[in-house]
Amino acid sequence: MITTTTKKLKSDAGDSLVEVIVAMMIMGLFGLALVGALISAQPMALAFNKTAAATTQLTLAADQISLQPFAACSTSKPQPYVLTAATQTDSGQTAFAITTSSLPIAIAPIATSTTNSTKVSFAYTATLAAAGVTGPYTWTVSPALPNGLTLSSAGVITGTPQTEIASNYLFTATAASGATAIRIMNLTVATVQPLVHNPADTTYASTSWTACGDYGTAAATQVQQVNITTTVGKRQITRTIVKTA
Repeated sequence: MITTTTKKLKSDAGDSLVEVIVAMMIMGLFGLALVGALISAQPMALAFNKTAAATTQLTLAADQISLQPFAACSTSKPQPYVLTAATQTDSGQTAFAITTSSLPIAIAPIATSTTNSTKVSFAYTATLAAAGVTGPYTWTVSPALPNGLTLSSAGVITGTPQTEIASNYLFTATAASGATAIRIMNLTVATVQPLVHNPADTTYASTSWTACGDYGTAAATQVQQVNITTTVGKRQITRTIVKTA
């Protein structure tokens, strides 16, 4: 906060003009400081709470899988569970604003077996929305989305994620009038890997959990350990669910 104290020595027009000029200079400096603060705060805002947002996404995914019936996995379908693909949207906006409040989780490629390099990929799509000003809007994002995903100028995120990562992104919607609305949202790309257990190991040792295609159909229809994992910076976060037939 900048506090300025002035003492009036004379009341003539010259002094009044000087005071006006000084006031304008102070206001200009304050405005520049404010803009600078906002710009410098942007990277901090993008970095803020990434871990908490990613953890929430993994927890929601784990809850969704927990509520679904046991589903056998296979080499052709190594991830048999359905995760919501819907965005969350605010309502009742009157001023120009991005109304999409959260993005669905994206799924990274997973291995079908430990004996080969084959991986199954999962397509992703999410449509952004805004309200308060007549559209259409032109959409941009900063920084660039995870490898394999792109944002169209119409506000649609599409593609096939290539690796697990979770981060925050600054989305901007620009109306034809030039008005802009911004919103920071988390996008989490997670590995959702159901593992099966070696039927010969009745002790359920941790080393006996492996990719879905390693032990055949019998193992895939008994019990699964579903690991949901993402990476925030250098930190890996995992949620684990055990499902039985």
